[in-house]
Amino acid sequence: MADDIYTITRLADELQKTRQNVRRRIKKLDIKALNEDTRVYQTEPLEYDKVTYLKLAESFGISVCNTNDIANDIADDIVKDELIQVLKDQLQVANEEKKELRKLLDQQQQLNLSDKNRVERLELELKEIPEKNAEKKKGFFSRWFGS
Repeated sequence: MADDIYTITRLADELQKTRQNVRRRIKKLDIKALNEDTRVYQTEPLEYDKVTYLKLAESFGISVCNTNDIANDIADDIVKDELIQVLKDQLQVANEEKKELRKLLDQQQQLNLSDKNRVERLELELKEIPEKNAEKKKGFFSRWFGS
């Protein structure tokens, strides 16, 4: 990862230009440093990526012998970033599905509890029916026979 980060000093050394020339060219090309907005102290060095290095080399008319390696690395980084994004999207979908499944499970458990309570009530009612019938029969005969 450290090989991917370039300071102005490192850019100047690798391009064999003065730091002032490199700074001017960066300003002219309107290139923004990676850490320009996140630096805690203004004295921290600005950091640039390989793309900046390639743009500066092209701007100075310097041919970079390992440009293909750098381009391949950049392409690999882009592919990795795209893969990371796809995986993040899949994770988000999986989390949403998990949340929905939990909601459905909760609803199913509530329905099961409701059904259990309803069955218990019906069983109690069934037990009470023979008792009521017995009371009715007893009450009916006792009226006629005076027991």
